[in-house]
Amino acid sequence: MFTKFKTIKVSQQLSLALLLACALHVSSASASTSTDFAPAYGTGISTDAQTAIDRAVASWSTYLKDPVAVNLNFEFRTLAAGTITETSPGTLYGDYDQIRSMLVNNAGQPYNDREQSLLPNLPTASQFAATVPEGFSVQKSIAITQANYHALGGTGFTGSDGSIVFSNNVTWDFDRTDGITAGSYDFQGVAMHEIGHALGFTTELDYVDRVISDGLTRDTTWPTVMDLFRFNSAALDDPSFDFTTTQRNLTPGGSHAFYLGDDYLDLSTGEHTGDGQQGEHWKNNLSLGLMDPLAPGKMIDISNNDLAVMDLIGWDVEYSAVPEPATLILLSVGALALGRSRRK
Repeated sequence: MFTKFKTIKVSQQLSLALLLACALHVSSASASTSTDFAPAYGTGISTDAQTAIDRAVASWSTYLKDPVAVNLNFEFRTLAAGTITETSPGTLYGDYDQIRSMLVNNAGQPYNDREQSLLPNLPTASQFAATVPEGFSVQKSIAITQANYHALGGTGFTGSDGSIVFSNNVTWDFDRTDGITAGSYDFQGVAMHEIGHALGFTTELDYVDRVISDGLTRDTTWPTVMDLFRFNSAALDDPSFDFTTTQRNLTPGGSHAFYLGDDYLDLSTGEHTGDGQQGEHWKNNLSLGLMDPLAPGKMIDISNNDLAVMDLIGWDVEYSAVPEPATLILLSVGALALGRSRRK
């Protein structure tokens, strides 16, 4: 059951997590279907912005094949200085072993050796451990975005899967067919990026980082589904590394990576007490994919690296649909909460 209630004292961009209970149900997805996105347009969404968002959701639908609907709200608002977007995914906090079972049961795509080798070896609640700063504790529960929960076969929670707010003080390029204007942000790409967070590209490390930056020295943490694959890079290079028993890494700073089984990809380590970038992004300046930290004058697109994460956290992925631009490093493969607000 999803039964946790958590009070959060962090920066002004964060919201209170309010949890309800829900039941778990696992079902299999048909490879012939595509995920359906249902965007709802709110304040300030112009025709140009709506067209770009429609293209963004169509792009994700090309790659994701789970027969579920993803309902997202989009709007423009005045955000804090330096904030590009603010996204609040619907988030569930549930029993660790129940969500683990949903992930293991999802390892059924034919020829997906990565899923079949890693997911059955995820640690159980009794085996799971993660490094956190002194004074912090780790709950044997998992945070999962509502959209990710549905991709794993979860039922119920048919309302919004999250909201994405764009700053009206940012210069946007809504038409990227002729490239991205210098100093402007790729609106379609940023929309795809924020959708990626709502789909599950998230980490509890950013919460820890913000708590520390607020001068607090203790709190309880709930690892996300993506955190089940997040390690210290040095641990991955250690011959004694064991996917089941090696501690996951929820401590800002140092080196972080997403483990793929046959390789790993570097992650950012914290906006405030890490490398200056939120941990729910690829490491900056490596051109790993859509989930790189945002930057102006740059067109961004979904890469196989991004899809590898979606694959392992529970989405059925169509890799063959991804183009292979030279600027991307690509890999080949054989209870509801108001989510913590994210800002960029």
